Amino acid sequence: YASFAFHPQMPPMRMQSITLYIGLSLCEWLYNEHQIPISIKWPNDLLIQGRKVSGILTEARIDADNIRDLVFGIGINVHGRSQQWPNEVRKVATTLAENTDKKISLNELAAKQCKVVLNAYQKYLASDVPSERFSQWPKYDVLFNQTIGYEKNNQSYTGTGRGIDAHGNLIVETPTGERITLSAGEVTIGSGKLAGQ
Repeated sequence: YASFAFHPQMPPMRMQSITLYIGLSLCEWLYNEHQIPISIKWPNDLLIQGRKVSGILTEARIDADNIRDLVFGIGINVHGRSQQWPNEVRKVATTLAENTDKKISLNELAAKQCKVVLNAYQKYLASDVPSERFSQWPKYDVLFNQTIGYEKNNQSYTGTGRGIDAHGNLIVETPTGERITLSAGEVTIGSGKLAGQ
């Protein structure tokens, strides 16, 4: 696990999709580095065959109209075998090591993770249209075309995942064909919770 602290001094709206941006960058890196069928679950989990291998938490301190501090906490399950874990954890989590034949150096992985996060952050700030990066989202999107459960106004609903919009909001198609967007919240697949929640 690692935490990355930044001081963007930017309006909150400008940083709206930064968690998804960094999450997508981590997903691509792990996919390409280890040839693992990794996917991303909006808004902040990475999965391998439906089981969580990584998660991202983002916290911000805001002064007036500017984000003063931004911290990303990123955890990756690297070593270990899920057979050694309690049954309830084994069902929902996995590690990189049990999904690849490659030997994984923790130090090397940490160094590369730092590079990926720093590069993603700098590119996000430098881009006038960070959403262009999300053209790669469908390749890794575990919720696309899936029946999902979600909450809105303290009520539970179901719909179909239809990707994300330019701001990183999740697009959900309701049973009536209406499309709505979610900017935050818990999302489940089907009638039960998806691995990692």
